[in-house]
Amino acid sequence: MKYLKSFYLIFFIIGFAFSQKINFSHYHSISDIEKILNNLSNSKIAKRIILTKTLKGNNLSLVQIGNSEKGKPAILVAANMEGDLPLATEASLYLINHILNDKKMSDDYVWYIIPCGNPDAFQRYFEKPLHESNLNFHENNDDLDENIDEDGCEDLNGDGFITQMRVKDPLGEWIPIEGDSRILRRAKPERGEKGIYKLYSEGIDNDNDGLYNEDSKGGVKVGCNFPQFFRYFTSTDGKWPGSENESKSIMKFVNENKNIAMVIVFGSSNICLNKLYGGRKEEVNTSRIILNRRMAAFLNADPSQSYSLEEIIEMVKNASAPDMDVNENTVREMLGIGSFVNPLSEDVKIYEEISQKYKNFLKTINLDFKRIEPEKEKDGSFEVYSYYQLGLPTFSLDFSPIPEAADVKNEGMLSLQQIEKLSKDEFLSLGKEKIEKILKNYNAPPNINYDKIVELFKSEKMDVKKFSDLLKKTSITVEQDSELLKMNSMIAYGKKNGFETFIDWKTYKHPQLGEVEIGGFKPYVFTTPPDSLMERLIKLQVPFVNELVSLLPKIKINRVEVKSKGNGIYEIKAFIENEGYLPYPMANGIRTNKIKPIILTFNNKDIKIIDGKKRTLIKKINGKGIELVKWMVYSDKPLKLKLLAETDSALNDSYDIELRGE
Repeated sequence: MKYLKSFYLIFFIIGFAFSQKINFSHYHSISDIEKILNNLSNSKIAKRIILTKTLKGNNLSLVQIGNSEKGKPAILVAANMEGDLPLATEASLYLINHILNDKKMSDDYVWYIIPCGNPDAFQRYFEKPLHESNLNFHENNDDLDENIDEDGCEDLNGDGFITQMRVKDPLGEWIPIEGDSRILRRAKPERGEKGIYKLYSEGIDNDNDGLYNEDSKGGVKVGCNFPQFFRYFTSTDGKWPGSENESKSIMKFVNENKNIAMVIVFGSSNICLNKLYGGRKEEVNTSRIILNRRMAAFLNADPSQSYSLEEIIEMVKNASAPDMDVNENTVREMLGIGSFVNPLSEDVKIYEEISQKYKNFLKTINLDFKRIEPEKEKDGSFEVYSYYQLGLPTFSLDFSPIPEAADVKNEGMLSLQQIEKLSKDEFLSLGKEKIEKILKNYNAPPNINYDKIVELFKSEKMDVKKFSDLLKKTSITVEQDSELLKMNSMIAYGKKNGFETFIDWKTYKHPQLGEVEIGGFKPYVFTTPPDSLMERLIKLQVPFVNELVSLLPKIKINRVEVKSKGNGIYEIKAFIENEGYLPYPMANGIRTNKIKPIILTFNNKDIKIIDGKKRTLIKKINGKGIELVKWMVYSDKPLKLKLLAETDSALNDSYDIELRGE
């Protein structure tokens, strides 16, 4: 006990000292973070582990807080895997600071925190000119010519930012949106629209191939270099999964540390808000599988008939030994029909419930406004790898919610949802001027004008619902176009909070293109709020990590019943409970077969087990569920023993048992 008190005192002192050195009034550079992490080098509680060196010589670091002793599960937090999300890195530093100031957070768990999964890309944020990029410095021949990295961007107007160039061209694809000529959208030829601009990133054609800035320095998107849904044959995702030092070292770490119980990613997606993305199409029709003759003979099936995957799983179970673990994953491997492409339904239900918890949390911190949708998790990202291949409960958070703004050029304009709620008379009572404005705003077909609408409504050939549906098909306003909505909302957000988001277009004499205009949104503006907003955003949102950790499985031996049967024989009943909200493991954890089961053993070798196993495995316990395990044992004398319930990635328990003898 004395040791524990000293342990906590040291923990508190280190945490306090560490917290005093972090100032969250500005974004921390690579060198700043090195100093912060080096302060942990002499700590017995928190230490810095260098997983690898990047091609540019930066450290890919991991911070471990707490002792990784047996029976102590771990939380892995991976921040800024993309490299272009400085706010995510700041959130990870804030979390480190938070844990070191709250000893309860490391009483039961070890923390593994990666402040930045792509340090080379992250370093670009602190370089001039400011050019947004999520590529590391792995040389890559993007344009497949004889040179590498020879055609990057240039700051032509010397304003310190790499933005865009727009050039008037009869073959252009872009037109300004009505009401704000700064913002461009693609023209719709099918609606009679003709583009007037071509759009380029700022720079010159260094290799004279007619393309601009198509082969810049670097690189590979480390955040998309993991195995699940990896995209082959792209210019940015790497030659193969784990081709980069960064991704390979992270995968090596997670596969060597079997005590990881949960993965939380600080990045661009938000699984807590939107749950795991579903809807991917499987290449194989699992409802109509035809077995080859050899497999059909083994399963006593008809090779000329098709079966569903579920039917085949039952066949394999019936044809296999009773103790063989037959699940969907093993059957897919037997049949060679590929892996899962969508989250399992049992897990989806859990993610939906946690999403509601998160939305309730946002209400408590006044961040429950209607916002621009965060990105869905990317193919090849660490979060999809963690869920699909590691089988771990996986969550992600983004920290820069942009409030959805009304269309600034049409404030007061009725939305399509509002229009649908009107009766025919209410709609017509809006009058000619307002209805014509609605038609124009929602890009109604040219043959649909006010007089035509009145005629159709009066003849009952059209009602308000059909009219709204028509506008939904033709509308290209910010309400219907997510990209335009995002840009419009960003401008309004910057205006409200007093920071510049857009650099106005200004004429520039380009050496190859002639007269161009340079301008556009500032680099990083959509992901990285100004220093003045940073601390509030992370301070409010990081505490939800505590909520996620509180959901983890907790294995508890609820009680043990011992009943003497005479002649030294005892019946032992153990009620093994999962006190946590999450099942152990989740459905996909069972599928991957990578999560260690709960192992029940007795620590006294003198006990003789008559019925039951020395090592009893519990493969799954639902959240708040209980499993009953029974043994018949023999002992000819009084005996004290301990029942152990152990696994790597959940809280463990033990129970003292006494056999009193005859």
